[in-house]
Amino acid sequence: MKKLFFSAVALIAFSSVSMAETKIDESKEVAENRCKSVFSAALNNALAAGYTADQSWAIASFSYDLCDKNVRLF
Repeated sequence: MKKLFFSAVALIAFSSVSMAETKIDESKEVAENRCKSVFSAALNNALAAGYTADQSWAIASFSYDLCDKNVRLF
C-alpha cells in the first residue's frame, strides 16, 4: 500500500514539474485562432450556398487544414 501511495505522489509531482517547463508558442496560437475563423467562415458560406451539413463540414475542415499548413489558394 505504501508503494502505491508513493507511486501516485511521485507521478503527480513529476507531471507538475514537466508541465511547469512547458512554453506556449504564441505564433502557433495566433495561427490556430486565424484558422478557426477560416473554418467558421467556410462552414457558414457552404451552408449558405446550399450544401448539406456534412458537405459543409468537410469543406470547412479542408479549409482549416489548408490554413494550418499555410497553403494559399489565391
